[in-house]
Amino acid sequence: MTARGWVFCAALGVLGVVGCGRGTEVEAVVVLDGNPIPASEFELYVDSILGSGTEDQPLAGEDLDRVRSRLFDAFVDEEILLFEARRRGVTIADAEVDAYLGAAGPDSEAPTPVTAAARRAAHRNLTIQKLRGAVVLVDSAIGEDEIATYLAEHRAELESDQPIVLRSLTAGTRANADRIRDDLASGKVSFGEAIEALGLGADQAQPMEVGLQDLPDEIRDAVSGLKSGEISEAVAFQGSIYLFLVDVGPVKLGEPQLREKAMAELSRIKSQEASDRFLERLRSEIAVEVRHEVLPFSYVPEAS
Repeated sequence: MTARGWVFCAALGVLGVVGCGRGTEVEAVVVLDGNPIPASEFELYVDSILGSGTEDQPLAGEDLDRVRSRLFDAFVDEEILLFEARRRGVTIADAEVDAYLGAAGPDSEAPTPVTAAARRAAHRNLTIQKLRGAVVLVDSAIGEDEIATYLAEHRAELESDQPIVLRSLTAGTRANADRIRDDLASGKVSFGEAIEALGLGADQAQPMEVGLQDLPDEIRDAVSGLKSGEISEAVAFQGSIYLFLVDVGPVKLGEPQLREKAMAELSRIKSQEASDRFLERLRSEIAVEVRHEVLPFSYVPEAS
């Protein structure tokens, strides 16, 4: 499966304790052109990312310090971008925050409650996005020749990432999965009826469109050779036994779809490269003092 963001998000999901030293608000962990950023800002940043996901086993020791360290690296980068955004006068309206959060408008009968912390995090993200949109995206324009070249060099990879629409259910045991699969294949029950009989949530019956290459290896191997309407063999994944119904696909992509995927991937790559160059330039223009020794954990440098 593609690893975009998955490893980092998985690490955050099991980070059950923040431990960012609640008694260090007055100590600056970063100073930008003489402007101190206190440890409390880093705590708020971590809290906004972790949310309330504490159901998994927390990391400990060096693993926990390593995850905190990568969060701190990201925090410093974002603070540099926010500093530049303020210098440029980038502003975010309340309506933009509402739209970003999907909050209901003032005329809604049932406004969606949004916490102050969520609005603060949204404002931060939007400010960085607007700065990048004004600077980075201009520096990452894509020409037709570049798209054609990328498509020619990566055609096999792009063709293999075919879209597929799946529905899933958890069967408890492999023997139960085999029995349910036989009932589904014979038409004795429908997929929805099997979901209902197992007492599973209705969300499992909902179709989900994904790219084959984005699926975990175990699931991709089980469904990649199936046609629409076919049921996978039992799949063991993350401690549970699954069955997958292929609603649609995999669908072979035509030239327009391949070109669109090539353009999207090339845009992602060039945007990241432009963003890295922009951040590197800002670091050369802004006096950045990072105080690892103030952090309430042992900072672990990123492996080169």
